[in-house]
Amino acid sequence: MRKIVLATIGSLGDLHPFIAIGLALQARGFAVVLAVPADHVAKVKAAGLTGVAIVGGFDTLAKALGLPPEQAARRIMADQTYLMDRILMPWLADSTTALDEAMDGAVALVASLFVFAAPIVAELRGVPLVNVLLQPMATFSAYAPPSTPDFRTGDLTVDPAHRRDLRRRGWRWRHG
Repeated sequence: MRKIVLATIGSLGDLHPFIAIGLALQARGFAVVLAVPADHVAKVKAAGLTGVAIVGGFDTLAKALGLPPEQAARRIMADQTYLMDRILMPWLADSTTALDEAMDGAVALVASLFVFAAPIVAELRGVPLVNVLLQPMATFSAYAPPSTPDFRTGDLTVDPAHRRDLRRRGWRWRHG
């Protein structure tokens, strides 16, 4: 049976689509392993799939940051630099090792955007990597830059006159 590893970190909104993909692959005869945060492993196993932890759970994260879980979540959403510098990059070495171990015998790796270990492990293992984008906030558009009250895109914001010009050019490109 061919093995595929699905890797995601984040909230249940990140996990649930991967469980659905995993179940579909399992129904088609693949051995599926979900590489997820520690606090999602039980949910993966309850769905009938194999789950392994590649990063600590959210409580571990909040404790490492010295913040209550609610404040940790707000801080992460409000500051993408904080997310990178305090969470994703410090966990990179450990998550790479854990993901590499989960990949034993795998023929492919499917990973979400924030699993920075995925391209490293796929290249080292010589297996195909399929990147999955689940976060609408990561889909940058000149027409409608992502925006929430707590998330700033800085220089990615496009002024209205430039946005109109981009729309006009896009329409001409698509429609002659």
